[in-house]
Amino acid sequence: MVSLSNVSLATGSKLKNLDLSLTLYIIKGFYSQGKAVLSEPPVITGGFQHAINSQVAPHSTALIHLHLENLMVGHTQVNMIHSLIQPYFPKRRYQFSQLPFNLTTQESMDAYQSAAFVLANSLSSYQSVILFLTTHSDEERGDLFAGIVEEQTVASEVFEVLQALFTSFTQIIKVAHIFFNVCCSVVTVKDNFNGLKKAAQLFKPKSMVLFDAQHLHLATTIPYLLSLVDSTIIQGFDVSSAVKFALNDCAMLGQHSNIIVMMWRSQGENMEVGKLVVEKLVWTDKFIRPWGNNFPVQCPQCGSIQKWGPFNCQWEERNILLVAIYTLICIYAKLYCKYNNAKGLEYPSIAAQIFTSSGIQFMVLVYGLKALVMAF
Repeated sequence: MVSLSNVSLATGSKLKNLDLSLTLYIIKGFYSQGKAVLSEPPVITGGFQHAINSQVAPHSTALIHLHLENLMVGHTQVNMIHSLIQPYFPKRRYQFSQLPFNLTTQESMDAYQSAAFVLANSLSSYQSVILFLTTHSDEERGDLFAGIVEEQTVASEVFEVLQALFTSFTQIIKVAHIFFNVCCSVVTVKDNFNGLKKAAQLFKPKSMVLFDAQHLHLATTIPYLLSLVDSTIIQGFDVSSAVKFALNDCAMLGQHSNIIVMMWRSQGENMEVGKLVVEKLVWTDKFIRPWGNNFPVQCPQCGSIQKWGPFNCQWEERNILLVAIYTLICIYAKLYCKYNNAKGLEYPSIAAQIFTSSGIQFMVLVYGLKALVMAF
């Protein structure tokens, strides 16, 4: 350690006879009651294998999987997260719990809430929580499946289900990152998306991560979630930067689903004064998915797949918004198609998709190998 002052450190040893204007101290690394335990500083062998400004598993952590009763999907994904983080923690500093739910009858709801209350009490001292919620959603209404009655699934509004599931965990959810293993209608149906925001504002988790694929394949989310959990829980990075860094490991998730992240941007230590920010991470490719909007898969004239040649793009300003108009030409040589959509395909630029609603800031970010990455 190099010091610019002459104030000696009680826990260090001063190196004399140095022809320097600075005073050099070696910190010995381990101390007891202000005195160095080691006579010499510890020797570091090897090199850094994680980011040099990261920290390794500083907080006791709990992993919870809430899943619809008798639902078989989602367990493999959560078990992989469990296998990743468990070795980083000593005994009694990590706990993995799975809790099924069926909220369709008063008896089954009471049984869930009783079990959830006991689990929440056992985790009250844990400093960090990862919570996975796995269930289905109604494709048209966007409601979450709450349980099964006489072999028939019952769905309820998103806020009602989340309130029933999370109320017993109110205290520990404040230190939780929540991942939704749920299909797109939860975020694409306006009323239920508002229910998600209402739940976030009520329970104030550190973050909520969702996907908007119509039929979400959980296997595609695994690389992204492994990277995200490693960055936040193991290395200690802030979730706002980790959700973007993890895009490097999203593999095929980009073309399959966009990513929606809800998180709190707090001022100082008081989360109450923070704002709920919603970020949508959109995969884009200027050849097949400009601004996150897909070109047609097939030529409507010859039926060939993705045979679009160099396209023309013109910009028009409409109501202060920029709109890109693409003119596509089919280059399928065998049929000499030369189809030309003379009217063009209209896509709003990413700037047109940024808005603020009810005091909540919305941002749209795009990512992809062939497209300019833009952040707002």
